[in-house]
Amino acid sequence: MKRLLAGVVALIFCANAGFAAFSSADLGTASAAFLTLGAGARPAAMGNCYAAIADDSTAIYWNPAGLAQIDAKDGSASLMHAVWFEGISYDWASYARPIEDWGVVGIGVQYLSYGSLDKMDTNGLNIGTFSPADAAVSVGFARSMRDFDIGANLKYISSTIVNTATAYAADFGVMKKLMDNDLSLGASVQNMGTSLKYVTDQEPLPFNIRVGAAYKIESYWLVTADVNAPIDGPQCYGAGTEYVQKLNDNLQIAGRAGYNTGNVNTGGLNGFTAGLGIKYLEYSIDYAYVPFGDLGDTNLISLTVAFR
Repeated sequence: MKRLLAGVVALIFCANAGFAAFSSADLGTASAAFLTLGAGARPAAMGNCYAAIADDSTAIYWNPAGLAQIDAKDGSASLMHAVWFEGISYDWASYARPIEDWGVVGIGVQYLSYGSLDKMDTNGLNIGTFSPADAAVSVGFARSMRDFDIGANLKYISSTIVNTATAYAADFGVMKKLMDNDLSLGASVQNMGTSLKYVTDQEPLPFNIRVGAAYKIESYWLVTADVNAPIDGPQCYGAGTEYVQKLNDNLQIAGRAGYNTGNVNTGGLNGFTAGLGIKYLEYSIDYAYVPFGDLGDTNLISLTVAFR
């Protein structure tokens, strides 16, 4: 119990240290906002609270230390497609594989397309179209050391409006299992890196400190919570839950819900999330519904496969 309390206190201290650095006065000061969109429909349905859960290839986004939890001999893969408002689409793909006696390596790719937009000259005349897009490629590694999982990744970031800006960044994470693995604690530092440079203008990346905890009330019922300290705004909080119903030895379904304060001031059901999941053998299909109030709704679907 002393170790448990020490771990919780340490995580809270790290979070508070990050909170002291950033405030609402910094809103809108970071670029490459697509790096904050998440990965996978399962986390999205639980309010993007995944720092202490991340146990598949999407861990390379949420907490690279979670890659160490992958035990599928031939790895784990995830694909996600999200339909956003105003014709915006967001895609994610990742794969991770254990390397015997060494650790787990992974790769993740995220791509955001804004569709085709009209291009105007200085007189307001239409002179064609352009297609802005953002992309990032992450390569990560994790392993277990002294009852802790640790991990890191390196990422290449590209953002195109008309000209293209590039940057490099790194994420670091740690996870710890307690109470016969019923309780999990996790923390990650995201997007530490160079600024995006558009010709002469440079913009910082959305640096973030993420701290989370997850607890299995029963083998079929999970609750989780995350706290985030982003560089371009005040801290935000989230909580989520997942309830799994096993139908037979090969098939199970899951219901999920969550709330996150990171999406604010858009009215409606903004902040609330929900979703469903179906798992058959080693294949999981997940869906998430994420409303953004007056801006519109987002629907995400993802496929996760464990290659055993």
